[in-house]
Amino acid sequence: MLGIPPGPRLSIRRSIFIIFLSIFGVFGSALSLLYGYRFLELLHAESDHYTIKAVAQSCPEYEALPTSFFAEILGLSSDQKINLYHFNVEHAQKRLLATHVIQKASIETVKPHTLLIDYTIRHPVAYIGDFANTAIDEEGELFPATPYHTPKTLPEIYFGDKSYSEDEQIWGTKIDPERVALALDLLSLFEPKELIRADLSHLDEPSLGKRELLLLLKDQTLLRLTPKRYHRELANYRALSETLLPKESKPTTIDLRVPQVAYLQEPIHK
Repeated sequence: MLGIPPGPRLSIRRSIFIIFLSIFGVFGSALSLLYGYRFLELLHAESDHYTIKAVAQSCPEYEALPTSFFAEILGLSSDQKINLYHFNVEHAQKRLLATHVIQKASIETVKPHTLLIDYTIRHPVAYIGDFANTAIDEEGELFPATPYHTPKTLPEIYFGDKSYSEDEQIWGTKIDPERVALALDLLSLFEPKELIRADLSHLDEPSLGKRELLLLLKDQTLLRLTPKRYHRELANYRALSETLLPKESKPTTIDLRVPQVAYLQEPIHK
């Protein structure tokens, strides 16, 4: 049987030398590729070909925010050129979130000159009457209403929170979760546009008799309810409204805080 003749034997020193030579060869090739890549990046970073020229956006709502909004927030303009390789993605994402109207944001650089922005915006469920131009979302976060959202017919909520000074930045802060849960539950009990205003500013009154919810309805009826039994009291109001209250002359105020009793205040006719 024919066999393969053995090759020449290598000494240990020669074997080690060949191994080290191979390692240095691979390392040198990798280092050359790395330096070549870095050199290419440096060339791109100085090239006008990679100046940011376009912003593409992706959002569940079709272009919920105009492209000019992103250009302004990120400092992009024809007068101030920014190279794609110099653009700090992480810093840019933080700047978008700092507007408070954007809930989530992710930015990708697309060569040669495009930014792809994927984002979701906060949706207002009500306006906050305690502050100007302020809305609240389902998470209880406060954010500017305009010019990011077109005017909507939404109820107004008064929390009566006196912990903020007039000149303090309140956008981006959150209202107490229990109060937000109460406000959202109240909103869910009414048809759209039925509730005009909910005043929750009397929840912490020292006297139990003064703790109440004040709800202004579309027909200008003011309901006075308790924070604990408002579900039952609203049901009583609806039953009372359907059976006993004439639609043409409803009372201006209905106090339902006492069980089984409704105090009616008639409108004053001049």
